[in-house]
Amino acid sequence: MTFLPQFIGPEDPFFARFVVLAATHVSMSLVWLTIKVVRLLLR
Repeated sequence: MTFLPQFIGPEDPFFARFVVLAATHVSMSLVWLTIKVVRLLLR
């Protein structure tokens, strides 16, 4: 979890920014996983 704090400024609300960054990471992972599964199933 050390990679997230470098994108959070000292004046930013920590928890809100952390949740936004984590949600972005999770959504990108889900999109990638969905594409991989669909491509595997369509073979």
